[in-house]
Amino acid sequence: MSNKKKKTFAKRETNIGELINAYPKAAEIMTAYGLHCAGCFASNFDTIEEGAKIHGITDDEIDEMVEEINMVLNEEENSDKKNNSKSTLEIGKIEIDRDVCIGAGPCEVLAPKTFQVDEKGKAVLLLDGADKNEAKHVWKSSSKPTGEDSAEDILDAAMSCPVFAIKIYDKDGNLIYPK
Repeated sequence: MSNKKKKTFAKRETNIGELINAYPKAAEIMTAYGLHCAGCFASNFDTIEEGAKIHGITDDEIDEMVEEINMVLNEEENSDKKNNSKSTLEIGKIEIDRDVCIGAGPCEVLAPKTFQVDEKGKAVLLLDGADKNEAKHVWKSSSKPTGEDSAEDILDAAMSCPVFAIKIYDKDGNLIYPK
């Protein structure tokens, strides 16, 4: 086991918006605990504790969430994977069901070159070649998305959607998320 001191990325008093902007992975963890604040205007002034209490999250769950955020971000920071290997994830299709979308916006925060919430409060695809109609936006390709977001960031964005409005498929047409 390493004697390396663990870095503290988050505390109860940490501003949600600042944390997510600096460490987008934190949004995925908070979402798993029921704190869907990534795209919410309140994230700019609420702390983790304030947002969690508003959403009925207990003190023990807040402590567990903060601990998990710090653990995951420490692992991510110490991982050689990020610096030394390329992604093997190849996205073949991204689909947004705009009838399901509630415009919460974590997709836009986690993958801003791929997703944006429009004036109607619905997610849109920003990728070249996306087929866009009122009910659905679909992007298909045999290569990686043309935006600057990584495939992992796009998948994280889909996973952060509180209503599962974003579907991700691999290059063979198999559903990656949600399963």
